[in-house]
Amino acid sequence: MVIAQVRTEGGREGGRACYRAYAFRFHIFRSPNTLFPSLPPSLAAIEDVVVSKRRGQYEEALSADPLDYDTWFDYTRLEEGQGDLPSIREVYERAIANLPPVAEKRF
Repeated sequence: MVIAQVRTEGGREGGRACYRAYAFRFHIFRSPNTLFPSLPPSLAAIEDVVVSKRRGQYEEALSADPLDYDTWFDYTRLEEGQGDLPSIREVYERAIANLPPVAEKRF
């Protein structure tokens, strides 16, 4: 049946078009993207997006008020949870560099 239609279509391009149509219709070949065009993202990808958004929120809050120690503590906990040693050190060094403006204690 396919061969007869290819002969009536004529030429290579007609044959290729017929083959593609039949192959797709009878599931002869399909790439994973055509089988499941909207695969959900992996959990690691979702977590990376959430962490990057939280980093941005912490950076924005700290640029507005660098002496907000609660934000620094939350930010360091976030980085510790990720386990990337250079970024953990960087956040700790930035937090330590922000000392209060008063040189002596008031009792």
